Amino acid sequence: MEYLWPALAAFLPGVWSCGHKKRMTWTALILLLLPVLVIILGMMALGEWGMTWRSVVWRACGMCFLTGCDLLAVWAAVWLWREAAAGRWHPVAVWLCRGVGIAGIGVGCAFFTLFAALIVLFAADTDYTTELDGQTVVAQYEYKQGENYYAYCGPLVRGAELLEGSAGLLRRKS
Repeated sequence: MEYLWPALAAFLPGVWSCGHKKRMTWTALILLLLPVLVIILGMMALGEWGMTWRSVVWRACGMCFLTGCDLLAVWAAVWLWREAAAGRWHPVAVWLCRGVGIAGIGVGCAFFTLFAALIVLFAADTDYTTELDGQTVVAQYEYKQGENYYAYCGPLVRGAELLEGSAGLLRRKS
């Protein structure tokens, strides 16, 4: 937890300010912290009842976190545009600095978003609802394990324990 304090301290000037800066800070905080809180606190609460999140929640929280990271990059570009040292540098150097900085942030933001979105979309295991022995279950395909079955608990949550017929259970027994 102690490693989060410097990041939170960076947001304090924006939280205490007013106007556009305050709205931008709260938006970034919500987009960055809400998915983390949903996953962590949700896993703790759901674990008590023997459930866990389905893949759609992992993906949505991952994409929301990526949006928050991109918003911070855009915020940095806006700051660079407004706060470049216009009084000390030649006007051509100021415009060159602004252009290169914003282009770099834009390209970095695009590559980060593409790369991270691919990881979020493809690293999360896919699951779907199906019938197994007359019972509604969640089938989840896991790489190198096969298809595992979990109890269906709702559109956003599933059971945490493997059901009979799962590839993970068959592998453990043999």
